[in-house]
Amino acid sequence: GVKAKVRDGFMCPPNSTCVVECEAKRCGSGTVLFGTSDANLDNNDGWTGWKRKRFIFRTPASPVKQTFRYGTFNASAGVMFRSMSAYPVKAIYSDCGGITLGHGETVDGDTYSFETQLGSAGHTDARPLVSWSNTYFNSMRWCIRSASEIVYRHDLAGRRFLSGEISVGAIHRGGSFAVEASGDGHRWSEVIVFTNAQMKIAALPASIFPTREIFIRFKGRKSCSLQVNHYGLVAKFEGPQAHAAGSTRYVDDNGKVLAESEAPVLYDNSYGEQVAKGSGAVCWQASSGWKVARRRTLPSAVKKGMTMCLAANEAESVQLVVSPTKDMADVRLACGGLSAKQGGATIPAAAIEIRRVGYVRVAQPTDEKGCRGDWPDPLPNQTSEACPVQVGCNQPFWITVTVPKDTPQGVYSGTLSVVMTATDGRRETINVPFDVEVFGFSLPDVATLKSAFGINPILVAKWHHARTIEERRKVHDRYMRGFSAYRISPSRPAPFDFWEPKWDKSAGTDHPEKWEPVFDWTQWDAGMERAFSLYHFNAFNMKPWSFWSGFGEAFRKSDIAGIKPDNPAYMPLMRKYLRAVGEHLRERGWTDKAYIYWYDEPTEKTYVNVMEGMALLKETMPGVKRLLTEQPEKELLGGVDIWCPMPQFLHTQHEAACRAAGNEFWWYLCCSPRAPYFTEFIDHAGVELRLWGWASWKSGMKGLLMWETTYWTSGAAYPDPARPQNPYADPMGWVSLGQTKAGEKRPWGNGDGRFFYPPLKCVETAGDTKAAFIDEDPVPTQRLALIRDAVEDYEYLAILKRLDPSNPLLVVPPDICVSDTEFNIDPSAIEKQRIKVAREIERLSAKR
Repeated sequence: GVKAKVRDGFMCPPNSTCVVECEAKRCGSGTVLFGTSDANLDNNDGWTGWKRKRFIFRTPASPVKQTFRYGTFNASAGVMFRSMSAYPVKAIYSDCGGITLGHGETVDGDTYSFETQLGSAGHTDARPLVSWSNTYFNSMRWCIRSASEIVYRHDLAGRRFLSGEISVGAIHRGGSFAVEASGDGHRWSEVIVFTNAQMKIAALPASIFPTREIFIRFKGRKSCSLQVNHYGLVAKFEGPQAHAAGSTRYVDDNGKVLAESEAPVLYDNSYGEQVAKGSGAVCWQASSGWKVARRRTLPSAVKKGMTMCLAANEAESVQLVVSPTKDMADVRLACGGLSAKQGGATIPAAAIEIRRVGYVRVAQPTDEKGCRGDWPDPLPNQTSEACPVQVGCNQPFWITVTVPKDTPQGVYSGTLSVVMTATDGRRETINVPFDVEVFGFSLPDVATLKSAFGINPILVAKWHHARTIEERRKVHDRYMRGFSAYRISPSRPAPFDFWEPKWDKSAGTDHPEKWEPVFDWTQWDAGMERAFSLYHFNAFNMKPWSFWSGFGEAFRKSDIAGIKPDNPAYMPLMRKYLRAVGEHLRERGWTDKAYIYWYDEPTEKTYVNVMEGMALLKETMPGVKRLLTEQPEKELLGGVDIWCPMPQFLHTQHEAACRAAGNEFWWYLCCSPRAPYFTEFIDHAGVELRLWGWASWKSGMKGLLMWETTYWTSGAAYPDPARPQNPYADPMGWVSLGQTKAGEKRPWGNGDGRFFYPPLKCVETAGDTKAAFIDEDPVPTQRLALIRDAVEDYEYLAILKRLDPSNPLLVVPPDICVSDTEFNIDPSAIEKQRIKVAREIERLSAKR
């Protein structure tokens, strides 16, 4: 529960921006809350020692005496506070070519967008916010009550809005509130009424347009007890088009910057170099770590051709962006291979993969780091279908070189040919020089950084319309090839190869405790051998099918051999079963790759069940590691070998003791973390995915668990099975049907659980049960390619450590990341450090 105190009244000017500061010291896990009697912030970031905490917010419209509010929520130990203070600050918004925009506001062409950024540095504060009253704010949501009123006003440097659409998300139930619109702030029209938790989208009344101002008002009604965690506006305007995003800085009376909410990375124009130019287009290079916007301006820097460097048996990517100066009906790339400048060695054309960068329309940002707009993510193959590009737009191509492991050290050169066909039929080819340096070492086939990425083979088979077991195997194998190519391991590599035993019941039904399990491992062993020898997977979940299971507070003991858990023969049979499985792993030499992940996200109420199951596994399957998606807590100590907490819950008072005991720690990504952490989401900086490798090394993490890779539709958001979600049209990962009712939309994050896209043919024929696409490959993503980079960067450090365990380059520099929430989104920091590590590996290797 909540333990909070209020004290020390103070006055802040009404409808002004203020900051509440304090110093806090955690003594255990749990959530720390602090703020005022009208607005507070929940904070569960792990930290040790005294730390300065800051909460910026807009005060209510009416002058009232504020009080400090501070306390804890579900804390395992106390929290200490000191040095509480509050004072006004100034919000400074950005000037975008004569248009004033604050954080959450963007202009893209003829479209203005605004998203509440309630989790950003300013929380309630926003340039369009006019006032709020009789309302309470908590962390990332407005708490609407019966007499609540919140008013926003949108303007755009005097330009007239022609139409608009709003989206509002509400959580929790109780009473109702209305969302109203106005063009003058006096005459209001009701647009939406909320009576429960849901996401609603509605067009604004045509009667208020055209208008130079759009007013939106939230009004609480009788018995209202709802919370708003999202409000967005999209409006078309007349006048010159633009491409800009706002930011907000908060400064004190002395001009000191206290915090800043930056513009989304999609609007960053600071990177890239022009590499070639023709009569119909300019070609420029961008690092794979950048998200290239469709309409960003050309870079001013110029260099001769494209460059890349990597080790043998490594894959590295770079983007070539084509920006046409006239409309193109088709643009495509080709490369005929690369040749060494000396020695005659080559990198064949087959080792150079070229994919188009596809875009998805983000309609609701994941968090304050995102924005509405077209974000790059899918990487479809170049096909016979044309790739048209309009003047003023960018079309990136994703170029991946995978160097064969026996390739000699040296520089390899060739040409990238950009073949363009204009809308008038004229063709032009721009040749771009392409140099690739191969380092003097090779990466191993099996990655050191372990991974456990989920995939549901039954649902994948449904999308491909695979019916027979043979067809399902073929489809699954295509995805396994994808997993292998991107150096990630699936939780279960051989899901169609069953090994559950038959039971020898010759002892009779009077003595079931004497029954013996009879296994046939033939098919499963063959599948696993393929997983290790061909695909080089480094970890897998060996959760026995007949063992117990659990999720949250739902714990279940399964039957075994038809015997119920309350039968005296149950535990003897379970022990025989588990021992036989463990023994087979030891015989095959797979114990070091196996882990048992049988309980997901337990609650405190189920810790006793978790420990019962963990003790049984330790007794019967010694040497097989037990994984739990939970942070170290006192009640779980001694029962877990691999702790797998979400990053925001990693640091607890028991973490150091668990590490000292030899426990491993893996990251757990599932709907979180969100900003300010680096994340997995589409509408975040691309380099955040690559940071997982460097952060893993810095924090001593040994693996990465991602709950799903093919979560393409939600039964809750899209309840009609014949009309599933189109992940190309709706990139949001919505809450699953198992966790809410049909028809309710609750966002988990853009791209959450989705690292592959289904083939386009599967999407286009989703309702056609007769079509089958057994020979179609999944479409990878930029984020998946950057995860591969993270794994391979980690490998560089692992190789260096074997050569020189005390080398100073093994320390991750602060310009890459300081912590999970303090990091650099410019990929050049990682790229420069990676080259330093590579040169050191070459130097040390030459001495041997």
